[in-house]
This record gives sequence, C-alpha cells and structure tokens, in this order.
Amino acid sequence: MKKLLVLLLALTLVLYAFPAPAEQDDTEEIFDRGIAAYSSGDFVAALEAFTTCRDRGLVVAYYCLGVMYAYGEGVEQNYEQAAEYVKVSAEYDHPESLYFLGLMYQRGVGVEQSDELALEHFRKAAGLGYQPAQEMLDSLPKEGEELSPEEQLRRKAVNVGMELPEPGEGERLYLGVASVPDTKLAEIFVALVAAPNLMTFHSVIIYGYGLEVPKESGEPYLINSMHSSAEDAVISRDAKSGISGFTLGEEITVEQLTLDETGGSCNVTMTGTYEKESENVKGTYRASAAVTLTNLSGDTAMDPIDPPTLEQVRSAGMTIPEPAEGETLFIGQANITQAKTAYLVFVRTADGKQIRDLSYLLLDMALEYRTETSRTNVTVSKSSGTVPKPVDVGEDLSFGRLSLSRFSMEEDTASGILHFSYQDTNHTLDYPLDPAWIRFVKAE
Repeated sequence: MKKLLVLLLALTLVLYAFPAPAEQDDTEEIFDRGIAAYSSGDFVAALEAFTTCRDRGLVVAYYCLGVMYAYGEGVEQNYEQAAEYVKVSAEYDHPESLYFLGLMYQRGVGVEQSDELALEHFRKAAGLGYQPAQEMLDSLPKEGEELSPEEQLRRKAVNVGMELPEPGEGERLYLGVASVPDTKLAEIFVALVAAPNLMTFHSVIIYGYGLEVPKESGEPYLINSMHSSAEDAVISRDAKSGISGFTLGEEITVEQLTLDETGGSCNVTMTGTYEKESENVKGTYRASAAVTLTNLSGDTAMDPIDPPTLEQVRSAGMTIPEPAEGETLFIGQANITQAKTAYLVFVRTADGKQIRDLSYLLLDMALEYRTETSRTNVTVSKSSGTVPKPVDVGEDLSFGRLSLSRFSMEEDTASGILHFSYQDTNHTLDYPLDPAWIRFVKAE
C-alpha cells in the first residue's frame, strides 16, 4: 500500500530477536497490543504502546514510531523525526525499515536526497528477502543502463502505485506528471489510452500524489487520491478544435486536453474533502496542475493486411492509371476502422525517383464525431480521388488530405503509414481516420 510519496508500505512487522530486558517479559505482549491498536485506527493507544516498547529496547518499535511520524498518526507529522526513528531500526537490518529509509532518501523526505543511499538501502532490504525492495530494484536503471525519458516516466508512475492501462491495436498510451505549484510534494499523474486517430480516448487514470489537506495547525496532512473512468467509457474530443474537457465524478476536472502523435497537454484540478477523526483532520483540498503528456507507445498505426489483387481493385470500381514503358503499377490495401475497404494505387516512374497518379478509394465509411454543439454521424458509401502530379520519393509523401509517412520502396514492394482526413461538404472539418500501415505490391 502506498499513502504518501513513495513512502507507503503495509505495517507487516517481523519482531526478530531484538533485545529486551529479561525482567520485562510482557514487552512483546504490549507490542502486539500496539499493532492491534494501530490496525484499528486507535493511534493514541498505538503510540503509547510503541513508545513503551522503544523505552524497553525493542528496536522494531522505532520503525513503528517512524511510520506514525511520517504519516502524522497520533502525532504531528514530522519527516525528520520519522527518519531518525527509522534509522535506528534500519541499523539492525530490519527489512521494512531499510526499504522505508530507502524511499525517504529517494525522494529527499526527512533526509537529504541521495540516490546512492536509496539504492544501498533497497539492496540491503532485497538481500533480506523483502519483495517490495526487489521490485523497486527491478524498476531502477541497472549500472551502465541508460533509460529513455519515456521509460523513466513510466517507471516513476509504476513506483508510486499506478497500474497503467494497456493500449490495443494501433492505440497509444499517454502519460504525464506535474508538480502542484506552491506545495511541498504534491504531484498529479495522468494516464489515458487514445484511439488510433486520436479523436477518442478511454481508460483514463488521474492520480493525485501527496495532496495537502489543510489542518488548523502544523503541516498539512498528506493523502493520495486515485480516480479512473469506467472501463467502457469512451470520451470524444471536439472534431474541429481537437480539444476535450471532461470530469471524473465530482472531484476531477480536466480542461484543454490536446493530443498529437508525440504527446499533449491538459489542465487538471482535483478537489475533495478528507476526514480522519483520530487525527483531528478534516479539510478540503484543491490541487491544480498543467500536465504535459508523452506518447509512450511510439509511432503506432493499425496493423498491415495483405495487398489486394488487381482484379479486386478493378471490381471495386477503381480507375487504374496506365503505366508507361519502364514504369511500374503498385497496389495496396489498408485496415481502417472507419471504412470497410481502403485501396491505394500509384505508378512509379521509370527512373524510380517519383510516383504519380496516386489514386485512392474508400468504401462504406462510417464516422461518428463530436463538435462543440453536437454529435454527428456520417455515412459515406464512396470516397475517391486521384493526384496526378508527380511526387518525389522520400520518407514522407503528401497528397493533400492523404499522406504516407515512413515510406520505403523496393523493386517490387513498398510500404508506409497511410494518413487520411475526411472533409465535410462545407470544407470546415478535416476529421482524421485511423493511421494504418499499408503494403504495396507490383501489380501483375
């Protein structure tokens, strides 16, 4: 469990054979009462029991007190005091203490930030068989390993307890984190999965980490708050502006969400009321941040399908350009969700440096999109066109509303990612269809 920073772990304590005076045989019994009181939320009784055990020399009691000071349970929250207590039990190789202290060094909470000392404590805890410490080590870069910014961002989210959604075919996972201004530690994480054409998204997760709940006196009380959309909830972006705004329940507002193939941005506000009677904590929190999103899935597109035969293309009613002597006709087919069929043909010039007469045919298009004022359904039985002007062969080819990226061509084959935008009759809207890999073959 994780409550604050990455400082959270369950209170699963092992007593070991830490020394206690022989005449005080009830120390373990008092400690057990302290654990029971802590588990039930009676932090006053827990604090008294752990303090007694500390005074009798039970080292693990220092860890328990450190936890309580870190979370502000039964005492004023004090990270420095928490670190001092946990250092004592860590010296006796108590695994939870070593891990807890490692987290404090990792984030610079109560101690001076030190990745080296964090790693040292994680390794000690893992060597004693503490699984969370091993999981932490597995998530950190190995010696000599250089992580990309995308992988660093992913691991940061996982380390604070997020379980990131998995994108489907052609979809993209976007993730971002931003510090909340004018707070000590608060951060807001945003994760979502966008459709291949980026006009809808789902599996939204908003995670507020170390949010501050004001108290009448002393430091604010810190909490974590995670919210997610329903698994089947699909949110549409405005087809004209490409911007979306939405809410999750009554606590999360997301505004000005924009996305492109590399990343995006949004403004997030989290509000709520948190109450904890045992600590006399009752207050309303509000945290806002401008979050920059990163595409973690790379340059994705719908998977390719086998190219059609020349007879299939002709039977669909497509006009086929005629290659001159030495020229080559290529044909291809793409898998696009919004159309039953998407055919492309072009002619490669004899010198292989240009392509001309690129023609396309999309059959049975069905679109559903939202604008600021309405949701629109569009059915188009056929969309076709030809671009006769030659285009130089390169990595990116543009033909107006149609383009091919990552294009490459061999003697008898070619491939690239097809991008196509539907334009309404008033020419006020360019609605992108799914980008899709397309393979071309030489027509026989």
